[in-house]
Amino acid sequence: MREEEPTRRTVLKQTGAFAAAGALGGLAGCSGDGGGGTPTDGGDGGGDGDGGGDGDGDGGSDGGGSSESVTVNFWTFLPAENNATGERYKDTMSTFESQHENVTVELNALNSGDLSQQLPSAVQAGNAPDLAESGSEGITFWQNDHVADHNAYMQETGVNEDFTAANKASAKFRGDWWSGGGNRHLISLLSVRPNFFKNAGVDDPDGLSTWTGFRRALDTIAENNPNMWAYEETGVGGDLESYWGYARTAYTGGADPWIRGDPTDPNVLIGQKDRTDGMIKNSIDLAATYSSDESASRGDEELPSLMLTDQAASFLYGLGSPIRYRSVKEDVTFGWDGDIWQGPHPKLDANYGEEFGISELAGKEGEHGGHLWSLEFQHQVFNQDQSDALKSAATDLMTFVTTSEEHNIPLLVNDYPALGGYQPVTSAILDEFGDDLPQIQQQIYQLPQEYGAQYNTTGAGWDVGGTAQIRWTDINETISEAIAGQHSMEETPGLIRERVMSTLSEQN
Repeated sequence: MREEEPTRRTVLKQTGAFAAAGALGGLAGCSGDGGGGTPTDGGDGGGDGDGGGDGDGDGGSDGGGSSESVTVNFWTFLPAENNATGERYKDTMSTFESQHENVTVELNALNSGDLSQQLPSAVQAGNAPDLAESGSEGITFWQNDHVADHNAYMQETGVNEDFTAANKASAKFRGDWWSGGGNRHLISLLSVRPNFFKNAGVDDPDGLSTWTGFRRALDTIAENNPNMWAYEETGVGGDLESYWGYARTAYTGGADPWIRGDPTDPNVLIGQKDRTDGMIKNSIDLAATYSSDESASRGDEELPSLMLTDQAASFLYGLGSPIRYRSVKEDVTFGWDGDIWQGPHPKLDANYGEEFGISELAGKEGEHGGHLWSLEFQHQVFNQDQSDALKSAATDLMTFVTTSEEHNIPLLVNDYPALGGYQPVTSAILDEFGDDLPQIQQQIYQLPQEYGAQYNTTGAGWDVGGTAQIRWTDINETISEAIAGQHSMEETPGLIRERVMSTLSEQN
């Protein structure tokens, strides 16, 4: 069941990013000090999120300017997410074509796994698409001079001035723009079956605001419902972004839990900082105490069904999207008095570590926070012998995808609920639909606004080579191994540190 279609179709900024004549010179090749050198593994990069780019352009264009007919080959994974996104992209690509004479879009919708495998091979072979949702792999493409000059793009257009802080941080690596940004963010949320928590004595969501309150409720649920899992960890390495989210709740002010400082000589907190090590242990302890034997291989896609069939009472990988729940139960309701409630991860309180046996967290306090997906959704225009007219059209399409209300409002409200990576899009959504969105979808907008940098993209500010391996392998796979019983909770922080330091030594 879909929401009513948005009625607002105003395009805030014209679909062309900038005047082709002024931008093509800058887009001819990669500039700055990013080219050459040793490439990263496609790790997530990003800079400090201060925006960069001094362009004063208004984002407008005359929607073309070249008489040469071109076909833009666009690779992206969002249209492959579900039937609705696929149809939406077909419609909006047709809209873009109607606004740009002599431009045709060849849409190649791949699932995220296929895209991450096929795109590097195509780039290496010199057959890169003209535009792609490259994700973190794009840093390597940029360092190897396979992409257009996105520094010039930002200076010419100024579109980055309206990017979210996370979008800015993700699109930059050590001060240079390696991508043209992304159009959306997801955030990690606590997701619960309210009736079980009410029966455990939790009268309202405030009772779940701290880790102590949450764990006490889990103990009661587990005791009262021995045939269900009070909490199910999404413990497969690829879905431990849940941990990335709640690791931040041991800190305040957006402090990074893992790596800080000069990216050429970074300070690795893992294995040395109590708050960081304590939350690593917390992840393992939660799974061991409350989750199923399958939690080490559990993916987030399975949880809506487990929740709505009363097999699990909670998990920490909620995304604020009603779609998966409606696929299980068409008339599902949301909110504290509904079937599903979502809200912020619990924050660390001073009592928690002592009461639940995680000494590193004893006496310490933190703030609500979570993981904010951004790096995965970055777009790039490629520069592998494409004509100037083709690069211009690809750049216009990139800006249409990242900034156009016409494209993003129906997509992010109905088809793939998410926070806009371009702030005017988010403002337009809230102005028209904010009060009518389901409770869990409202959280996507409310929590980042309320807690600011506590909702951040893991690795975007590290600016180190090997970030992808650090995130997915060194951290997540090692925690997943511990959940599976391959090594102890106590030794896990030290093992992660060893692996991270090895990756940095080899790739940074």
